[in-house]
Amino acid sequence: MATVNLKLEGVCAGGGHGRIRVTLNGVDRGAYSVEIDAVLSQPPEEGDAETFLKMLLKIALTDRTPQQVRTGLLNVNGYTVTV
Repeated sequence: MATVNLKLEGVCAGGGHGRIRVTLNGVDRGAYSVEIDAVLSQPPEEGDAETFLKMLLKIALTDRTPQQVRTGLLNVNGYTVTV
């Protein structure tokens, strides 16, 4: 099971922009500047779901083979992701 950690490292004086550090299974994946207010002020858009799905499948590969991911998707319950 993969673990993703998001940590807010800093915020601009106005509070709208921030730098978020991402780790995947304890491995640093970098820090990214994000317009936090813009992201949190609106629900996901149509194209966001496909991008999110692709990233979840790639994250599943961190401790599984491609065949194991395929098998998991075919299981009766599939994969469950809790956020």
